Amino acid sequence: MNPMSLITIIFVLLIGLLLFIVGILRKKRILILVSAIPFAISGWQLIILLLMG
Repeated sequence: MNPMSLITIIFVLLIGLLLFIVGILRKKRILILVSAIPFAISGWQLIILLLMG
């Protein structure tokens, strides 16, 4: 399994941040919960990328 590139990791992190901000502004708990998925994926891939280097 190839790790995601750094640009892709940053892009996924930004998507999660955008979902989180919209969830807070709209007071939608489901968006705040869904935003945890991109945060988890990007964090996991960033750790893998750092451990490989």
